[in-house]
Amino acid sequence: MAAFILRRVNHNMIRTFSTCVPLGIRNASLRRPLAQVEPLSRMYARNLSVVPRVAKGQKKQNETQVGKEAYNKVNEASSAEDLLDVVSKHQLDGNVSAFAVSQLNRYCNNKEMSREDVRNDPRFEQLCQVIEQKVIYLSPSSLVASLRNLTYLGVKSGEHLIQSLELEIRFRLRKLSFQQLTSLAVFYVNFCKNESQQGLMDEINKMLELRWTEIDSAWTLLQLMERVAHSSPLLMEKLEDKALQMAESMESEDMSRVALALSKSNRRTLPLLRALAYHVLHRHKELGLQTMWNFTYAFAKLNFYHSQLMEKIQGELLQKVPDSTPYMIATFAWAFSYNKYLDKPLFDAMSQYIVSNISHFKQLRICSIIISYARLNYQPSGDFFEKLLTDFDFSALSSDKLVDVVWSLVILQQASAEFISHVLASQHLEKLPDGTSYQIQMTRQKLLHINTAAKLEQPDYTGPFLPDDFMKPADSLINPGRENESLSPSLNAVMQSLAKAIGGDKYIRTNVFTPYGYTIDAEFLVDSKLTPLPINDYKTFYLPEDDTKQEVPEDAYRIAVINWEYNKYCQNSKQLLGRYTMTKRHLIVTTTGKVTNTGKLVMSPLLVPYYEWNDLKSDWQKTAYIKEKLQKTVKSDA
Repeated sequence: MAAFILRRVNHNMIRTFSTCVPLGIRNASLRRPLAQVEPLSRMYARNLSVVPRVAKGQKKQNETQVGKEAYNKVNEASSAEDLLDVVSKHQLDGNVSAFAVSQLNRYCNNKEMSREDVRNDPRFEQLCQVIEQKVIYLSPSSLVASLRNLTYLGVKSGEHLIQSLELEIRFRLRKLSFQQLTSLAVFYVNFCKNESQQGLMDEINKMLELRWTEIDSAWTLLQLMERVAHSSPLLMEKLEDKALQMAESMESEDMSRVALALSKSNRRTLPLLRALAYHVLHRHKELGLQTMWNFTYAFAKLNFYHSQLMEKIQGELLQKVPDSTPYMIATFAWAFSYNKYLDKPLFDAMSQYIVSNISHFKQLRICSIIISYARLNYQPSGDFFEKLLTDFDFSALSSDKLVDVVWSLVILQQASAEFISHVLASQHLEKLPDGTSYQIQMTRQKLLHINTAAKLEQPDYTGPFLPDDFMKPADSLINPGRENESLSPSLNAVMQSLAKAIGGDKYIRTNVFTPYGYTIDAEFLVDSKLTPLPINDYKTFYLPEDDTKQEVPEDAYRIAVINWEYNKYCQNSKQLLGRYTMTKRHLIVTTTGKVTNTGKLVMSPLLVPYYEWNDLKSDWQKTAYIKEKLQKTVKSDA
């Protein structure tokens, strides 16, 4: 490499010196004494009369003519073999050789010749030698194309030819047009492996960061956002600014691809997302199926919800469901569920499509659809689940994925004894990983929900159940994601009003995670006259035995307070999401109105939905609301 750099620098110095020094000095003997040297004006005039200017121009014209003929021969070759014959019979310059390599790569892409056969052909080696010898004379486009095509043909990055091309690109990086720079970046970002190549990629990114204002088309912007920007966060910021400027003039399809590129980079840039949604809505044009898919997937992944755009997509998608593919239907269901957007006519149409084309749905996509439906608590009509679960293969799913599917069926009250027994069996439990990670805790919590449902909603189910030690609260079985979570403003206001309503914080236990898998925002004890009891002075059936504490009076009620905030409901609706519907259902089913120590979940739920709480303005109204709710809860359980 050092020898190549030195040779190139020497060549440039000689070429510069030979073009700058007058012609007379080049012909004059340098050994002549200084006194014998002719004046420069006389030498210049004498040499002009000896060497006419036309000769140099004629030589260049002849070379150009030869280059055109060679280019035409390469372009007229109908196959890779014909092209290699042209290479062996004609003398090609650097640019024509680069074009020949490009044609060879095209033939290989069309499967007319294998890349290995091309690399082993001596005529291809001849092409490579010409390119290496003429590397400093290659045009910028030929230089970039040669590096790209040779890499695609399988020439290794450690070869001297590739290193020569990379070094020449370093020297000319500032002289490349922005289009050439984009083409180079799009290709090179996936092929830079060693430290030197990564350094060149960093330089390319810096040039793009400096010249981002030269982007003049949506195609260039999308190429950089989709394929290059992930390697440079600063470049992504510049591209987001450019996308914000160009959003008004972009087509809907291009805007959806911008949103998709943001989702792949996990960049939730709200000004840009809002601008994209605004301009799509004001186009008043029908959206294509792929465009709607891009928007719904990107918005779901970025947790960005735009009600007007979702309504537009829902209305147009309803007419195009028959034209969709199984993959699109499964993705639409997933995206709408994560956006918490439920439109029953649309989901009915998708369910009908699934039933009609059930043979085209793989089991993993069926599982994804079940989980999506459970998230929204959507219940299709008819024998939908029977057709979906026919010939279900338990062995095709991992242990945690199977738990997710059965848990979703429990939410929808569609889980059979076969599914429940499979996940609660000791053989399946042994496959579950140990640890305290969030994902592992969520799986254990779902198993507790399944076990609770088996006891409450499956009267004919005889087992197996989870072992007793699995159901005891432990340091490794905590409420996932809530242990370090601060109270939300809404929950904090509810807790303050609750404390005022029953006489103080000493009567309340907050953030209660029961061994049945449900998290309760607060619990407290009251007797039949609604007099609060200090909860920490009495035994709790789901906590370890403590002889220092008193037995709970038989006429006492254990009240479970659950604050249903806005994020626990479907968008613009009073319908709870699936898992919270199951929580409410199980709490109501298990309520007996009395506290017992039999090990059953016997709590009277005091539910506080957001749409009722937000209408209360003063502290007095909130306290009175809690007292009224408490009276209704105890009265209903009496």
